[in-house]
Amino acid sequence: MKTVKIDILNPRAEELLRNLADLQLINISESEENVINFSPEQKEMLIMSEKDVAYGNILSEEELEEIDKAWLY
Repeated sequence: MKTVKIDILNPRAEELLRNLADLQLINISESEENVINFSPEQKEMLIMSEKDVAYGNILSEEELEEIDKAWLY
């Protein structure tokens, strides 16, 4: 399940979201205790990470450990 924070600017949009919740297509939580606000730099890093994953630019844990060992010794 993916969680997103939405700022509702239009009352009609709130009605639409509540209708979707009634159909059990979304879950609405009024709590803000788990909200994390990222800086613009953090958001950019997350976007870059998502692109890396999408294009397969990733390393396994084993590959990363080998690179670390080679760099350290």
